Amino acid sequence: MIRPVSPSVTSVINSPANPNNSKDAVIISDAAKKAYQGVVSQNNASQTVTNIITNKTSQIPAVIQGIANKNSGNFEVKTTASTSTKTANTVQASAFRVAANKKSDATDVKTLVNNLKKLEKYTKSYLIIDTTKRINDHDLEYLRSTKYDGFKWDVTAGIIDDKHVKYIESKNKKLDNFFSPNGQGAFIKDPVTGDKIDFIHMAATIDAILSNTPVPDSWAGWAGDLHTALGDLQENTKDSNKLKVLQKEAKKIIGGNSSFSRADILADVDAVNIANMMKENKNLLLSDAIKKYYSKSGDVHHRFSEFIESFGGTKKFKESVDRNLTKVDVHIKIGTADVTPISLMAPLAEKKRKKYGIPTDNQIKAIGDAFKNYIIKEASKERK
Repeated sequence: MIRPVSPSVTSVINSPANPNNSKDAVIISDAAKKAYQGVVSQNNASQTVTNIITNKTSQIPAVIQGIANKNSGNFEVKTTASTSTKTANTVQASAFRVAANKKSDATDVKTLVNNLKKLEKYTKSYLIIDTTKRINDHDLEYLRSTKYDGFKWDVTAGIIDDKHVKYIESKNKKLDNFFSPNGQGAFIKDPVTGDKIDFIHMAATIDAILSNTPVPDSWAGWAGDLHTALGDLQENTKDSNKLKVLQKEAKKIIGGNSSFSRADILADVDAVNIANMMKENKNLLLSDAIKKYYSKSGDVHHRFSEFIESFGGTKKFKESVDRNLTKVDVHIKIGTADVTPISLMAPLAEKKRKKYGIPTDNQIKAIGDAFKNYIIKEASKERK
């Protein structure tokens, strides 16, 4: 939620930029950060000033003023008169780097591949039986360990080997920082468009696709994100059922400044394509798959077409989207747990379901059509 800067902001504390200090960033909700990022990326000025509302249990809502420099990517946190003392003490000496839509925040493919090769070398020395599959499994688990862990991900992509994660941390702290959520390797710079791609999200999705679990592959990627976007649609339209209103808003959500941003879409699409490459060639390490995919002659140049073909063509792609949106009540029994696509991979959407109820046919149609149209339109632009 963003509010205009109030003239009543009186107690402002300057803070030095420290991109590596992430422990204090938890005071700002993901929704607030995404809203703020949208202002930064859309504003033409070199600096953007805005107020962000934070909501953290045990604290009263606080207003934090952020000044972000679009060029450096630093978000300098400042506190206001209405900020609680506890929050002020936390933020006044900290700053964190925002993952806004700026190309400078993403690493190039060559650097990413070089670091993946280092990771694979350490993993090979860790494993007693170092087959390509086991190296890839462990590395993908490691890459998602900081953001995509816990029961829901255990049943979706397998249980993470925590000893391996700690082994990498102990062997090369610099490498571990590179692949952290705030690290240089968290996002890739797309060699085709220059857009950012959420690499950690991509790695988690690839891991889910390649893992042998009872959970459908799509839940960990595009389908889970699409359900979250459906929740956004309910929220943004105040649960409207007017098709024209829904269609207009859905078009803004898919690939826009939302929970299903372009960085997320590219991660989901590329994850499916890269995972398929690795399925076809069992001897392909993740680093080699990434290098091949993003090369000058790689499939990245027709990624959306490849994504559609992975379903068996446009018709089956559309059917899959509709099926994943409408069959939200399908339950899968995992041990003693009874899970659904919503509860498992779209917890944010699940919260909004409790607030607004099951989405209407018009809401489902609007978000589904927006996603299908986005993918098909992007595919039409690609070189054949």
